[in-house]
Amino acid sequence: MTKQTSRRWLLRGLGVGAATALAGCTGNLTNGSAPAADGPTGDTQGAETPGSGEASLLAEPTLGDLDAPVVIEAYTDYMCGHCSTFHLDTLPKVEEKYLSTGDVYYIHRDFPIPLNEWSWNVAMAGRSVQASEGMDAFFAFSKAAYERQSAMSWKTIEDAARTVGADPKAVVAEAKAGTHRPTVTADRQSGIDRGVRGTPTFFVNGQELVPEKSWWYTVDTGLQAALEE
Repeated sequence: MTKQTSRRWLLRGLGVGAATALAGCTGNLTNGSAPAADGPTGDTQGAETPGSGEASLLAEPTLGDLDAPVVIEAYTDYMCGHCSTFHLDTLPKVEEKYLSTGDVYYIHRDFPIPLNEWSWNVAMAGRSVQASEGMDAFFAFSKAAYERQSAMSWKTIEDAARTVGADPKAVVAEAKAGTHRPTVTADRQSGIDRGVRGTPTFFVNGQELVPEKSWWYTVDTGLQAALEE
């Protein structure tokens, strides 16, 4: 077995015996369409039908050096507690250890399972921020949204948008209208096509990581293995 083959097996099979100890968030992927404007929450009453005024697909939000030898993709749901842990605790460590050195390129993928209607709403709001304010604002909005995950509402989304300099009313209006639903849908479908069943799910240079011990341990070990190939 070559070193390269061995490393790939490590990425795919890392910690199989302990994987169940670090299960992420899962749900019914066959019922994952974006919520209608008059959906389960009264907050959405009177909004436009999702899909009206849809924008072109946005580029994936990224961090780091495009020419980095290792690429990590993270499929996440804004209402998943495990994803909150990753974004608030693990991603900053990834930025410090791997992105700042130019060794790793990070790609965000939206994957609303959904756990509830906010899985879609926050994802679409985040893409509205990206479209109007850029990548840095998108990641700042995501951080603010995860910090307020337990109290999610349209007001919470407005507050998060305001903190990054976006127009809070416009962000909420676009989320309710489903302006960036095609972008979120495309991300989600790409995950389904790759066998993603829950969040967070990570791919390093195209190979899925199997979770073990903690999200930082999983990602750190996987990135180190890829860098050593």
